[in-house]
Amino acid sequence: MANLAITVTSIRLSADCKSRIRHVEAGGLLVAGEFAYKTAAGLYLRAQSDGTAAEAEAIAFCLTGAAASGQYVAVLEGKCTFNPGAVLTQGETYILSHTGGKFAPVSSWIAARYKTHAAIAIDANTWEFNPQPAGVTG
Repeated sequence: MANLAITVTSIRLSADCKSRIRHVEAGGLLVAGEFAYKTAAGLYLRAQSDGTAAEAEAIAFCLTGAAASGQYVAVLEGKCTFNPGAVLTQGETYILSHTGGKFAPVSSWIAARYKTHAAIAIDANTWEFNPQPAGVTG
């Protein structure tokens, strides 16, 4: 899978994102600009498409990072439009990658992995983030 290269310093949130930001507890290493899932214990970890069904239930975009469990991070949850700090292909759908926390174009999906929808590119710099863990495997 060709992962999307996100430059954290280029992330630009729009007005509709402000109500979607939450501070949550990390369950381990989290990196800003990555996709995270919520564990049964309520902690957030890097999501990935080739892990368990729970790990593919990606719901949040990390705005800040954590070096270890117990630290708090800012995440974006729910539908909103923003610049994710990456060059996008207009009209492309982006999904959860098999690489922990990363995003990839849907065209690079590999069968036998979970297909978790992340966003659709509106233009080269903006996407409509709307995570939808489908639980579909190939």
